[in-house]
Amino acid sequence: MHPKGLWRDPRSGIFYLRRRIPLPLQSAFDCGQLYKVSLGTADPRDAERKLAIANGEFEQKCDQFRATLANGVAGSFTSDEARVLVDRLLTARSANGFASGAMDVVFFLKELDDAVADQAGDHRSTAQDMGPAEWIAYRKNLAGSDHDDEFSPETLARIEAHHASVHRDPGELWFSFQKRVPRRRWRPLLSFAVAKIKRELKLPEEANRGIDEPLADALADALGSAQVREQIAVLPSARRRANSSRLQPDMKLDALEARWIAARKPTLKAQAAMKTALRYFKSYIGDVGIGEITPNDLFEFRDAVPNYSVADAPRPDIVVIPAMDIDQVGPTVLDWLREVHKTTQVTMSVCNGSYVLAKAGLLDGRTATAHHRGFGMLRAMFPAVNVIRGKRWVEDGRLATSGGLTSGQDLAMRVVERYFGRAAAKKTARQLEYRGQGWMVPR
Repeated sequence: MHPKGLWRDPRSGIFYLRRRIPLPLQSAFDCGQLYKVSLGTADPRDAERKLAIANGEFEQKCDQFRATLANGVAGSFTSDEARVLVDRLLTARSANGFASGAMDVVFFLKELDDAVADQAGDHRSTAQDMGPAEWIAYRKNLAGSDHDDEFSPETLARIEAHHASVHRDPGELWFSFQKRVPRRRWRPLLSFAVAKIKRELKLPEEANRGIDEPLADALADALGSAQVREQIAVLPSARRRANSSRLQPDMKLDALEARWIAARKPTLKAQAAMKTALRYFKSYIGDVGIGEITPNDLFEFRDAVPNYSVADAPRPDIVVIPAMDIDQVGPTVLDWLREVHKTTQVTMSVCNGSYVLAKAGLLDGRTATAHHRGFGMLRAMFPAVNVIRGKRWVEDGRLATSGGLTSGQDLAMRVVERYFGRAAAKKTARQLEYRGQGWMVPR
């Protein structure tokens, strides 16, 4: 077993030192993530001796670069370098990472919320923050009792209602504060986080504007990014009353619609559109109070609810079947596919979407293709299909099938050519910066 950092090239037999470069020093080494240097020998004993020397040189370089980072001039981070470091830490999901997973990010945002609240004199204490006397006063205020017995159901309901009324989403105060004030005012609130980042990256802990300010700016940007917000979104949202709102959390959607009509006097067309939208939304989420609807519900509804069903969808000119699990395609969809194919101009599939066309019987006696790893299965499951290998896409009358992934792009360009001609298709490819030529073969 080789000592740590010792690696032997299997082709030449020469030994090398290979060490992973600490994240903040990678730009200084300018050689990627790994430091690699030849030891110039194929003899294991000689390699171990030279390894100790090479390791010492590597550590000496690391110390030099750390010292450079600490002086605040040549060692300052650019905004892009800081952003890369922070993004890696915030999106890591290791067991002991700086912000690994949703809970750590949430706790971090709550610390920022507390800092903003403290600055504004609006800190809301939790039970963990309170001493015995504060806890008794808190109980007495909410429950009307300072006895150290269990809360009654009525008292628990009152406390729950109180907590719901003052609930804040993680980062709510911080994001609002960051938008309202200049950078010089919100940067200091991130000092504890910057210190934590520097410890995680094994950087000198001394204050250094060339490092601290880019890290603070990058951290603020990262916390507002979609990637970090997705981590927060996996946590359950508590019910909450909107501040300074005329809406009641228990108001149902129908009552909201009636109030909207009375207040805004919308046109009949707008009213009809609202009724349709509410009907679809209630079928998705149920007839709940508006206080129970979260932004995530609205976002997921956008992707979850189609505009039409197979019963009322207009007849399409082009049908595109993506790769999907054919076991999830029921008889209703297959019947619809058979029916609309009678009048489509193009019925096409991408990747293993050809399995769906085959299951519908549309490829019986026809030539077709699929992802290269699905040829055998397609032939075995649907022996009536003439499976073609080695083609990015295959046309058979109004039916067209493509191979996997980028082959679908070629088939899409081919459809443009069918409708508008080759010159228009080439112009489209140039506009899209698409340089593939596969859509022009075969002619």
